[in-house]
Order: sequence, then structure tokens, then C-alpha cells
Amino acid sequence: MSAKQAPKMCTLCHSGFDEPCTTCAICMGRDCPVVVGECGCKFHKHCIEGYLGNKRTNCPGCNAKWAIAK
Repeated sequence: MSAKQAPKMCTLCHSGFDEPCTTCAICMGRDCPVVVGECGCKFHKHCIEGYLGNKRTNCPGCNAKWAIAK
């Protein structure tokens, strides 16, 4: 997915990237960074960490092997 086609919201929590993710909204005041995968998909850091914590290794947006872009 190219940057032009990238959604303006996290497809895991359905919050916009200009809003805190559901984890941050509960904790109030926590920083809510956005991470970009090598595939170009974007997610809130807390959302993708939770997703990958369930022994998943592929991007939930495009199913490519997940790795953070450098």
C-alpha cells in the first residue's frame, strides 16, 4: 500500500492517527506514536504491539511479513 493510499486511521483500533489509540485513551496523556511497516501500512504502536503479541507475524493490513520500516 503506498503512502498516498494509506488510511488516515489505524485499522486495528479504528481511531485516527491524530487521535490516541484505545490504550492511550484509557491511560490518558500517554504518547501514541505511529509506526510504519516495511510494507507501508501504518498502525498505532500500542495497537500493532498488541496484535503481534498474540503470536502473529504478518501485517494485519496486507498480510506481508511484519517488520518496522527503517
